[in-house]
Amino acid sequence: MGSKFIFQGNFSYDEEKKVHVQDGFTGAKDSMAHETGDVTSPEIYNPRKVRVFNSFEYAQQVRYMIALNWMREYFNELAAKNKKRRQVLDLGCSYSFLYNFWRSNGNYFGWPKLHYHGVDANIKRIMRGRETFIPKRNDILTYYLADITKPIALMREVKADVIVCMETIEHIPKEKASKLISNIRNNLKKSGIIIMSSPNPKKHSGEDFVWKDSQKGHIYEWGFFEIREFLEKKKLEIVDSCGILPVRNYKNETAYTAIRKRLSRYLPSSMVNNILCVIDYPPECSKQWMFKLRKD
Repeated sequence: MGSKFIFQGNFSYDEEKKVHVQDGFTGAKDSMAHETGDVTSPEIYNPRKVRVFNSFEYAQQVRYMIALNWMREYFNELAAKNKKRRQVLDLGCSYSFLYNFWRSNGNYFGWPKLHYHGVDANIKRIMRGRETFIPKRNDILTYYLADITKPIALMREVKADVIVCMETIEHIPKEKASKLISNIRNNLKKSGIIIMSSPNPKKHSGEDFVWKDSQKGHIYEWGFFEIREFLEKKKLEIVDSCGILPVRNYKNETAYTAIRKRLSRYLPSSMVNNILCVIDYPPECSKQWMFKLRKD
């Protein structure tokens, strides 16, 4: 289990559920707990089988491909120093999406082994993700049932190389966002990186929100400029950013016609669509923002 990395004063271990439970955790009023169909089906991660007009599934893949590449770039920076197992902390891990994308893609290219720490407030999601996605050889998976707006101290001897907090901050009250950032800062190693993403609220037109049911459980959605200012005040440096568009926004864009035709000569359509989701479009105008950050 890699228990030497667990700060036991903050968590106790539930043998039956095989999960570390935050001291005083009594459950969270978490509206993210609604079911979303076949969300844990392995087919959702197969680009050839993604439903063509399902904007959510395309953006789901794009977010995680970007996250994996940012992780890969950072791990490459560390490779010259040592090749030890990397510590990744996933706040709001849901069904272990991040780890599944890693195991399905990264391990085939010689990327480092992981100790993946998944934190979520819903035991059903934790257990379902753990049962669905079997870890690759030599990877370690450890799970925590916790409220991410209350103090979390997971690692004693080694802090996280990477902390991921994707599609999570919009599910907590605005006034508790500072507590989430404190947890991120306290569990991240000095030179580590943070990957964060969230829907960018549409405030400048009467257009409907991008995904029909995407706002379920959203308490406060941070606009691009608002979240950027907030993170900078918390002494987090934005070192990279991108915006993500859904299929229906770029499918009929005449500006992309030539690019699409050229890319389609060499790549499957699913990859072309994913590339066009992020090409040449500023984060502040996209339906989702995504940041790579470091501590100042």
